[in-house]
Amino acid sequence: MANHIFITGTFGRDPELRTSSQGAPWATFSVADGRKGEEPVWFEGKAFGRLAEVLGEYGAKGRRVLIVGKMVQEHFKTQAGEERTVMRLIASNVEFLDAPPDTRRKAREDTEKL
Repeated sequence: MANHIFITGTFGRDPELRTSSQGAPWATFSVADGRKGEEPVWFEGKAFGRLAEVLGEYGAKGRRVLIVGKMVQEHFKTQAGEERTVMRLIASNVEFLDAPPDTRRKAREDTEKL
């Protein structure tokens, strides 16, 4: 049985695109889900393959997104040797809900010229 989660929120930082030792792209990101005036709920996430490349190219801090994915538990050891478990959002689809920052800036500049 798989779980599914839909998160609408804002990137808290620019997604970080990386490459595995086998050459496969993957990205990490954080998304804040919350309403104005409420404490946001933060989700730490990962994406793989072409989706990771898209996030690396078009994702940016402050962009609004709809992310579809699943929640998984990740287990790891700290440098001190302590066992830790975290919940992580694994993205399977991302839809950008606003225009890229460069497009917004250009539209604003074009409007100011009128």
